[in-house]
Amino acid sequence: FFYFFAVIIASLYAPRFDISTARIATESANMYRLLITYFIATLPYFFAGWILGVVYRDYVKHIHFLYFADLVGAALGCFAFLAAMRVFGAVGLVLIAASVVVFPLLILLKLSWRHSAAALVCMGVLIYLSANTESLNENIEPEETKALVALYDGPHLKEVETRVIEFSEWNPISRIDVASSEEYPMRKRIFIDGDAWTGLTVQPEEALAPWNPETECMITWAAPYLIRVNPKSVLVIGSGGGVDVFNALRAKAQDIDAVEINPTTARIVLDEYGEETRAVFDRPEVTVWNEEGRSFVRRGEKLYDVIVMNAIDTFSALSAGAYVLSESYLYTVEAMKDYIEHLKPEGVLSISRWKTPAESVRLFTVVIEALYEMGFENPEDHITAIYQPNNGFIAIMVSPSPFSEADMRTIRTHCKRHGVHLMYPLADGEDYGYSTQRLYASYARARKTETSPDVVVDSLYDARPVWDDSPFFFNFLTVHQLWLATRASTAAQILRGNWSSLTLFSLLGFLAVAVFVFMAAPLLKYGRGHMPNFKKWLVYFTCLGLSFIFIEIALMQRFALLLGHPSRSIALVLATLLLFAGIGSQIRGRYGLSLSLCVSLLLVAIVVAAFVYPAIISYTLGWTLLRRSLVTVLLVAPLGIFMGMPFPEGLRMVSEHGSEAVPWMWGVNGGSTVLGSVIAIILAMAFNFTTVFLLAGLGYAIALMLYVILKNRSALPVS
Repeated sequence: FFYFFAVIIASLYAPRFDISTARIATESANMYRLLITYFIATLPYFFAGWILGVVYRDYVKHIHFLYFADLVGAALGCFAFLAAMRVFGAVGLVLIAASVVVFPLLILLKLSWRHSAAALVCMGVLIYLSANTESLNENIEPEETKALVALYDGPHLKEVETRVIEFSEWNPISRIDVASSEEYPMRKRIFIDGDAWTGLTVQPEEALAPWNPETECMITWAAPYLIRVNPKSVLVIGSGGGVDVFNALRAKAQDIDAVEINPTTARIVLDEYGEETRAVFDRPEVTVWNEEGRSFVRRGEKLYDVIVMNAIDTFSALSAGAYVLSESYLYTVEAMKDYIEHLKPEGVLSISRWKTPAESVRLFTVVIEALYEMGFENPEDHITAIYQPNNGFIAIMVSPSPFSEADMRTIRTHCKRHGVHLMYPLADGEDYGYSTQRLYASYARARKTETSPDVVVDSLYDARPVWDDSPFFFNFLTVHQLWLATRASTAAQILRGNWSSLTLFSLLGFLAVAVFVFMAAPLLKYGRGHMPNFKKWLVYFTCLGLSFIFIEIALMQRFALLLGHPSRSIALVLATLLLFAGIGSQIRGRYGLSLSLCVSLLLVAIVVAAFVYPAIISYTLGWTLLRRSLVTVLLVAPLGIFMGMPFPEGLRMVSEHGSEAVPWMWGVNGGSTVLGSVIAIILAMAFNFTTVFLLAGLGYAIALMLYVILKNRSALPVS
């Protein structure tokens, strides 16, 4: 009963709190509301953990089967999420999640008048909410700094517009909205999770006139077409609503591959708004691919004259400090190598990013590092950067061939004509009008002379390059710089690394206090009882909780690259891991396999996952999504089978000294998992995910050692 209402309140009503991320640092009320939201969000898990703890305690003799059923149910939920999100939407799935737990329990329990009354109340609430899912969905409104609000009713606007939501749909990746306004009905935008947006290109045929560099500023979005006129082949990564496809058509590109990862966005431009966008997308030279950019590039052997990637990311995860969910695999050193390798000798890769204190600098360092790793003799000759102050974007262009004097002369002339700034390279004697120009030149010079590249690490940010093993492109603060986050005052600073970094560490502190107050302190006072070897069991279950979540987080992040999106990775990796962990628990309970041997094999599997899986992922990255999904299952399953064995066996052994100890150890394991989910990300940010895997292996090794000791101290043989 309490679980049912906790799910409803946490999922459908707590998100309505008026929280402004832009004012968290300056208004304490916003911080309090955020903390209250976090607290409410934990309540469903609190009651779910309570239910499981009681079940494990009362039926501990069947612990292997119960653990199997719990994990298999969770795995099926992950698969159902992928299949059902678009059908039922987020609100519908919340109601289903609340119901599938509550009603079976109420039916199975001995029906008293209280149980019957509770069932009737839950049924009434469910019927009411089911009849109002549309209004509930509409009331899930983005906070004021998100573009879906700010672009129509923001405080900075000269003209407030009356927003009209024309289309809205949930999918496993995100929520997609198409919005216009009553004042400008043809100005349509596609919003991802209420923030990352792209204009829906609704243009007549005559708008596709060729670019005129004399009268039109082509920087930053169309910058490559200044120096690569009439390109034969163009790849657009993140085609969205079609702006970049439109630009390529105006450049008279003959063959355009438009790659869009979000299936709903791809369907919008082709079907839902197909008539409006036909001048752009319904053309023989344009092909739309619903795929992830890096995978598409790796899969094909095609070489391009131009590859364009303009501001492709989403801030829905970043604003909560959840770096593990960001699309940063697009901006690693390995990613740049993939793109450059698929350019023709004279081709151009053009990437546009916002000119924030560290973002464009990090992109520059990543590109330079990729060129060095590819063996270019003078990488600084293969890169140029231009800044458009009117829109705040920097375009960094790179080519397998050095940019010629004619190329640079064309760029300089265009910059001078349209008031755009050349950021790199600058001619001898030119002044550094921006600190970004100085940092570009300093890093290129340091890399060329093989001196320390730490010139991009100063008191304000860290802009060193990132690789696939630690792909946190948007994390610009080191641990000792976290205090700077409190000085964040703009939405850009808050969303792009500063406040998010502090939020992550603050969340760790908040969770540590919560675990101590609600679990550790009561455990130390009331839970020890007459439990022998209490400290050893405490360490055993703590190690299992930390190690399990370390591997889970590391696998989800690694396979996000292979599967193309964090949401796919979370669902498929989590489902596979839980499913096979449940199977492993049942196998261990039925056949009595040696736990010592199984954990030893798990340690070997962890080492393989840490050092061999990256090579397998890189090799299979170009395969179809179905084949990549099968590879994911095959690689995750062995780890899951062995990871499902130590926990239920530990609970069984603890129960020999009294079943009351079972919920306590279940709580220790759960608390460790909660803390470990944040610690794993912090470790990956500070080091890499290989380190996270190895620390997980160390945790399981300690648990194995304690298991052997505890088993020997009991009168039973080690098995």
